[in-house]
Amino acid sequence: MDDRILLFLGIVVLLSFSCQKDKINQKRAQHSLTFIDIIGNVNSPNRKATISFFNYQGNFHEDAWSEYTNARVTCREGSEICDAGKVRVNEFELEFDKGYEPYTSSEYKSVFGGELNISFTEGGTDGHEFDDINIYVPKALDVDLDGIYNPGLSLKDGMMINWNADPQNANGVYIIMEYMPFENERLMKAYPDRKLNYINVSDSGSYTYSKSDFPDIPDTALVLLRIVRGVVELQEVNGEEVAVYVITQVAGYARAWQ
Repeated sequence: MDDRILLFLGIVVLLSFSCQKDKINQKRAQHSLTFIDIIGNVNSPNRKATISFFNYQGNFHEDAWSEYTNARVTCREGSEICDAGKVRVNEFELEFDKGYEPYTSSEYKSVFGGELNISFTEGGTDGHEFDDINIYVPKALDVDLDGIYNPGLSLKDGMMINWNADPQNANGVYIIMEYMPFENERLMKAYPDRKLNYINVSDSGSYTYSKSDFPDIPDTALVLLRIVRGVVELQEVNGEEVAVYVITQVAGYARAWQ
């Protein structure tokens, strides 16, 4: 199984971490890649382990049923870091041997919005002692549509969306819009191909929608709207590369440019 399918259940984004003050990074996606594919060469063939946390909120709801947080830890067979057996992430203890099966708990949301400490248990057949990993993780997203999602979201020029800003998040927030022809039967003939545009904005807590920011999205189309932020890093632990990615996403369907 390809390591790239560990996470995100279809998140697609092509991004650059360069922000232009408080304005938009205008580079746009040309094809579908996951967050992991893009940042920091996380899919390096030398990577020996992956540690991930993912918070997802669906349909812009605040209800508990629409949100979940899961975690995965994996290691490549034959690497020394597999000897650690267990991984401690803040107060949570996870095991490498669980493999691709995710841990799921609302308690994992607590890893967002602060320093993340990852340590590896000592021991194993060779008695390895492993270095710790420490990184800052942005807050879990809390998007406020101020009553405009009722019952559906209609995107219009000048419409403002707000979220809980995180001034420590230097990577910004990614707003992604995806058009799928099979979800738009009446537009399929004129627009038979999938379209995906994204923008990167500073994490100031607000963005005002503009049609010109998403030029490939057809008027009146039903689109999947995603708001994403997070951190992805490739760090070295005792000479072995370990990928760490912690992502928070709010997503739902909207009608474009009515």
